Amino acid sequence: MLVGEDGATDLSTLFTELPPYEQGFMCLADTFNNSKWCIIDAFERVKDVIHMPLNIYSVILQIPLLLKGSSVVLSPNVSCTDCSLATYAIARQFSPLVANETGLYNDIVQHCGKDFVGE
Repeated sequence: MLVGEDGATDLSTLFTELPPYEQGFMCLADTFNNSKWCIIDAFERVKDVIHMPLNIYSVILQIPLLLKGSSVVLSPNVSCTDCSLATYAIARQFSPLVANETGLYNDIVQHCGKDFVGE
């Protein structure tokens, strides 16, 4: 959907058509960080790691690295944030696939620690 002259209506319609968990991801804000939108915070953190503006070009540059398994690994101070935890909690709540995925859970615990997931 392209945003036209009535962009606000188009965007609000698009937003209301999203499943609840996707709406939740888009609305998360970090109250300890001046209520900054989590999605903006995540983009800024990744941008700082890849040392280039985060845009379609920089994302495309990362694809070959991801396929080779040599992409930038995000350190815990970038990936283990309150926003990341809230996103994971929403995904677990609304997706049985995520809730029952022990491999993902173990990867998160290994990367962020047991305290991150409340253990």
